[in-house]
Amino acid sequence: MRIRLNGWQRTGIVVSVIWAIGGPIYIDNRADRIAFEQFDFTYNTCRNAQEERQTGDPEKCMEQARRSYDEARGPFAQAGLGNWILQIFVPIAFGWLIAYALIGLLRWIRRGFSHQ
Repeated sequence: MRIRLNGWQRTGIVVSVIWAIGGPIYIDNRADRIAFEQFDFTYNTCRNAQEERQTGDPEKCMEQARRSYDEARGPFAQAGLGNWILQIFVPIAFGWLIAYALIGLLRWIRRGFSHQ
């Protein structure tokens, strides 16, 4: 038995595979970038405050920045296999449902015009 797929279904499969591979990588990199931005902001704010008070303890600022990074990165760093599976398959399933719902809607509209 041979399953025939149309062009849209094949496109959907390719997009799904691309998401399954690239989606979690993108999400992880984005979370890392946000955490680094938080780290930089916290460190620079601390150093500026120390300069205004004329105190100098860069290690204290580094520790605050590390905590800030860990807090921003926390939910993603502790993501287990279940979270990765959700990040992969929920968007794929949602995408397929939306695609088939739109196809059904367009066919319904087209049928309404063909009876005139």
